[in-house]
Amino acid sequence: MRAPWHFQLHGTQKSKRKYSNRAHLFFTKGLFSFRATPEQLERSVKLVRLKSSGGRAKSRFNFLQKLDPFHSKYPMKIRFRRRKQPRLAVLRLEGVLDESGEDPIPRRVVTALEEAKDIHARALLVRINSPGGTVGATQEIYDAISHFREEAKVPVVASMGEVAASGGVYVAMAAERVLANAGTITGSIGVIIQSRNLSQLLNKVGVEMEVVKSGQFKDTLTFFRGITAEERNMLQELINDSYEQFVEAVAKGRKLEPEKVRAFADGRVMTGRQALQHGLIDELGSFERAVEVVKGMANLTEEPQLVEIGRTRKPWYERLTRRFLGQLEWNTTMARLRGIPLYLMPR
Repeated sequence: MRAPWHFQLHGTQKSKRKYSNRAHLFFTKGLFSFRATPEQLERSVKLVRLKSSGGRAKSRFNFLQKLDPFHSKYPMKIRFRRRKQPRLAVLRLEGVLDESGEDPIPRRVVTALEEAKDIHARALLVRINSPGGTVGATQEIYDAISHFREEAKVPVVASMGEVAASGGVYVAMAAERVLANAGTITGSIGVIIQSRNLSQLLNKVGVEMEVVKSGQFKDTLTFFRGITAEERNMLQELINDSYEQFVEAVAKGRKLEPEKVRAFADGRVMTGRQALQHGLIDELGSFERAVEVVKGMANLTEEPQLVEIGRTRKPWYERLTRRFLGQLEWNTTMARLRGIPLYLMPR
């Protein structure tokens, strides 16, 4: 049976009263709003389908009751429309979370969350398939989702895909509930800075760098020399501060004591099942299970319409070559992120 339609009578009070007395098949006494299936109406009411000037059928119809003796004296129209499905916004975060390119991920997330408000989404489901990213970009995404959750007053659920590590975990902490598959690769809670020291290679080929700098640490992590003890201490303080911010976010999102978080926040990767034991996620489940969870949290009794937000369709040639150039893309990304503090799982 097709989905029910919603109807409402339009007319004068007298015509409504007369009409409702006769059309007892569809109306309850004293009420002028009712529900009926299209099959019920097609047996008793003539359907006149309205068309726009462009020839497309509209979602509204006019029904004229021919069987009522009062019709000629009290004309009535019954207007109906298909009941709107509740909308569930789905935000997908994939790949390295950084601010590179013409359409940075943090800005795209903010735009997507505004779209979720515009469509009056009843809930937000964040699907994460990312090894992490830069500290700044990750925190911007986390703050945007947290702000949306407070402002829109709707449930937010995070669903981890095949990989949701480091910065992917950080972003998930903005959700009320977090789900992952049993084999999802997650964890890797920590911060890392990577750099390359090519001084020995440059010496072999006779290349020497001359530097004029304004301060002691201005050329820290340059590729033509190693780091000094003072530079290492300075970088370690930076790493420690970023790490404490990560621990605070996990402790707040999972309602855990910071000391308990530090027990497994040592950079280790773990499966979804191990993450459940540590309290990093709420339950094991696929994307479909996450949809069921968010439906329950939003008190939805009918199947919601899943609306993908924040997705940009790449040109056909990028989609065609993506599988062949995936490793090259990763190497290019890592080269760009050298020397930057990262919430990123090493690869």
